[in-house]
Amino acid sequence: MKVKRELFLFALVFLMPVTVLAQSAQNASFANFADTVLLNGKVLTMDNDDPGKITVAQAVAIRDGKIIAVGDNLAALGVVGPNTKRIDLVGKTVIPGLIDTHSHLQDYAIEHFGPRRIDIEGKVWPEVSKSALARIKEEAAKRPRGTSGEAWILVRLPRRALAVDGKEVPGATMLEREGLLSVTELDAVSPNHPVMVSSGTTMRINTKAMELAVARFGDLSKLRIDRSTGIGSAGGRRQIMSGVVMGGVKGLAEMFKKEMEETGRPSRSSSSRCSFTRSSWCLPAGLRSSR
Repeated sequence: MKVKRELFLFALVFLMPVTVLAQSAQNASFANFADTVLLNGKVLTMDNDDPGKITVAQAVAIRDGKIIAVGDNLAALGVVGPNTKRIDLVGKTVIPGLIDTHSHLQDYAIEHFGPRRIDIEGKVWPEVSKSALARIKEEAAKRPRGTSGEAWILVRLPRRALAVDGKEVPGATMLEREGLLSVTELDAVSPNHPVMVSSGTTMRINTKAMELAVARFGDLSKLRIDRSTGIGSAGGRRQIMSGVVMGGVKGLAEMFKKEMEETGRPSRSSSSRCSFTRSSWCLPAGLRSSR
């Protein structure tokens, strides 16, 4: 009986620490394993500003929301543990997770580096209309003619103001239904310069602007712009700004590049800046998979 008791104490004193150490080693080993691995994909690492030189990996390993390995399948499988989730991408593309709070990169880029825009203030729509026409006429007298961006007169109206009956009416309603700043009125003050007047996502363009849009796109209906009223929505406005005012993809790409370079890191405080951040800083933030 005494021998059994001594053997028990021996096991308790000497063998238990070994068991604990083994368990600790196992836990430490598990801590180095990935939570998730993505295999057999096209991982765009965005490690170069030149799109043609971006490294395309095959797999990614993730632990605690952070990327711990990028490379081929073997690199990711090297950190796979018993509890690791495996996702076969079957050739799908993985890109850095971009946090974009509806920022409209294109609009910000054009606003910051494109033609100067005129903001019209006013509390009542008749006052706004009068001020807008006066400013457009003034700008047309001093701007160069032609098709360049500087020839365009871009006007932004208030989103809301008071109608003659004292009721508050959105600018989009005034443009679309009440004939505010009609094509005839715009043509009268700017017959030779393209004009775009907008409030919110609704715009109106004059005859000269419609001519340039037709020359570029062939048909205003493609832009969902009404030829008789010059009215269009955000889609048409962006098409015109990109394809006509900024001179197409090349001109717009230069604006994009400038905007991204000036925006900088995501910690930039100004909310008026585009939230699209430099891609090389996005990779640790997350992933998105697409076909």
